[in-house]
Amino acid sequence: EALRESATTGGRLGPLRWVLGLVALAGSVPLLILSATSAGDLGMGLGATVVLALLLAVGLLGPVVAGLVARAVEPLLDRLGAPGRLAAANGRANNRRLASALVPLVMAVAFAGTLLLLQGSLQRATTEQREAALQADTVVTSTGAGLPAELVEEAAGLPGVQAAVGVLPSSVVAGSAGELMSHSAAGLTGDLDDVALALDVGVQDGDLAALRPGTGDGDDGTVALDALFAGSLDASVGDEVQLYAADGAPLQLQVVALYTRGLGVASALLPLETVAPHAPSDRLEQLLVRHDGPVTATGRAALADLVGPGGSLTDRETATVEQRAAGAQDSWLNNVFAAGLAGFAAIAAANTLVMVALSRRREIGLLGMIGATRRQVLRTARLEALVVAGAALGLGAAISWVTLQPAVQGATGSGPYVPLPVAAGIAGGVLVLTLVCTWAPTRLLLRRPRAAAVGTRE
Repeated sequence: EALRESATTGGRLGPLRWVLGLVALAGSVPLLILSATSAGDLGMGLGATVVLALLLAVGLLGPVVAGLVARAVEPLLDRLGAPGRLAAANGRANNRRLASALVPLVMAVAFAGTLLLLQGSLQRATTEQREAALQADTVVTSTGAGLPAELVEEAAGLPGVQAAVGVLPSSVVAGSAGELMSHSAAGLTGDLDDVALALDVGVQDGDLAALRPGTGDGDDGTVALDALFAGSLDASVGDEVQLYAADGAPLQLQVVALYTRGLGVASALLPLETVAPHAPSDRLEQLLVRHDGPVTATGRAALADLVGPGGSLTDRETATVEQRAAGAQDSWLNNVFAAGLAGFAAIAAANTLVMVALSRRREIGLLGMIGATRRQVLRTARLEALVVAGAALGLGAAISWVTLQPAVQGATGSGPYVPLPVAAGIAGGVLVLTLVCTWAPTRLLLRRPRAAAVGTRE
């Protein structure tokens, strides 16, 4: 009864907040569907939009969410003695105040979880696909203006060489969900019957050997597509797709193969003759060489003499290590960005928790007047902090998972990757932040005369 008397705000929402909150919640559903059916950056970007929509719904419906949390934990708190019953009563009587502490923490957890795990899942899938695709024993990388296309045939003719494939990275633009989006592409040259010996893209349907350049008169040739990219275009083997080259030239191409390792290689594979006229340079960036057996010093020396000073030779293991290092650097930058956003949300949450705790001077004084001990008040504050932290972790994790599952599935073809250190770090940070920002102000208030605090306003 004392807690109810000390409450200064009601728990009912106005009709406008109800309408806006439910609209935000309902609006996240089509965004989730679109995120799951869109490939590449579009699907990932829509995932961030879903987070914002769900957080907006939680913010608008915060007192309702807080009331549900309070009722859900009430049976457990009632078993923890007087402090537990006080914490449960406070949750029932002050759901708006509970919401003001809960919502910023939910934002911090959702932002941190979504941004860190979204990029981490994408980076992991990219690394796995790239390493699985690379079958070449020797990777020749351009160190200057590129490698001549003729080098591929010459390398294939060296003794002990089983297959040689040249790669020219590029890009294509395609329409998806009403938007023109850029996707990675690569021009291939060499004996495409043996391309899987050096570059195994995981062909799911069709045959890469059917790749051919256009013959003119409206025939732009053929293309192989990543299965997820093809799904976003609603295309299958035998269909024609409208793409745009890197310079904006339209290409009407027939799909001859679908494959599964587009993240690690490229979303679209075309003959070099199709890509080169639309690229800044027609010279290759990489030459992938597969040998008949173990690479001998003689075979490596012959290939190095053929390549000359314009390219550097690395074995498969070294190339894999270099690719992982480059991926780790990109991931580090993304993690710093995500941690910065989550940090701002955490600062806002800390400020809110401190202000909420300090605003309870009258309530704490009244508790003292009716017989609550200092220890009971502190334990009540800790229990309330644990309820807030647990609810924030649960709601934030749910928002992150609901967002990540379709976005990552649509972009990588697999579910989200959740590293234990990241999950533990987020959970530990929220618990420490909530306990410290609740316990310290409460101790400060307990040092002040309780009788004087009863006459103050919250």
